[in-house]
Amino acid sequence: MVQADNPGNEIQDLNLYQWEDCDFCSSKKFIRSSHCRTCNKCILLRDHHCPYIASCVGFKNMQYFLNFLFWADFGMLFYVISFIKFQFFSNAKENFKMPIYEKIVFYFDFVLTLFFTFNLFGIMIRLFVNIYNNRTQLENMRTAIV
Repeated sequence: MVQADNPGNEIQDLNLYQWEDCDFCSSKKFIRSSHCRTCNKCILLRDHHCPYIASCVGFKNMQYFLNFLFWADFGMLFYVISFIKFQFFSNAKENFKMPIYEKIVFYFDFVLTLFFTFNLFGIMIRLFVNIYNNRTQLENMRTAIV
């Protein structure tokens, strides 16, 4: 795999096709692979193990994970906008009386959804920055520790 930093610059090799031994499973792995202890296998360009999809996010499924994040964030944002529109800009709330415990659950659900909307958006932005910089989150954490 090759990469060009800027158009017109010389193309650089990413060293994806060099091998090393894995410390955990003792198998051959690519240089930029990382072993996942949860999946118990080496993943090429592994970013992280995601509990939401119960799998590692790496080279083969990064585009699908970003697609999942986008549509999940879009759906939650749609819910937040619909909630705000219903609560503050609609006359239907006068005809829709709820008991106080249902209102508490309704508002708690709104706050929780708002929190996850911003959280997923932050994860998506972080992944886009990492893709732009040709890095994974594990590589970023390793350079921050050293």
